[in-house]
Amino acid sequence: MIVPTQKRLYYVPGMISLLALVIFLKWYSNRFEYRTYDSYPFAVPDSREESRSLVVSRYQIEKDISKKKQIQIMLDENEAENSKKFDLIKYEARKLKYTHDTSTVLRISFTEKMNYGQFIQLIRLCNADGHRRFALLNKSFVIWGEWPAKPSRF
Repeated sequence: MIVPTQKRLYYVPGMISLLALVIFLKWYSNRFEYRTYDSYPFAVPDSREESRSLVVSRYQIEKDISKKKQIQIMLDENEAENSKKFDLIKYEARKLKYTHDTSTVLRISFTEKMNYGQFIQLIRLCNADGHRRFALLNKSFVIWGEWPAKPSRF
């Protein structure tokens, strides 16, 4: 009499170890703290086309700046001097905003040795004061004056 032998299941331990691996990875990934960082998109298209669309190019910004009076400030590697320059930048930017001076721009030029923290400090300055018109252009940062508010019809 032939006794049928029971088939061995070789894939069961593999499935159990695969399931254990998934559970371990899920538990291990929860141990890390994920941080989100603020990012500021500064992408100006590089086109020379004259158009009436809302697309702003580097050449249109340069053309607009060339028609206005420019207050130029140079940021370099000297930290003590740069802190004084940041106070001046804050003062001039607020003056442009609250006097509604659209005929003047504030152009802050960078040197090669300026660090990224100073650039972020400029962005934070603009966001804290509520400036809506600023741009990064080549090795400079430009802040425009605000347009006056439209009068209400009351």
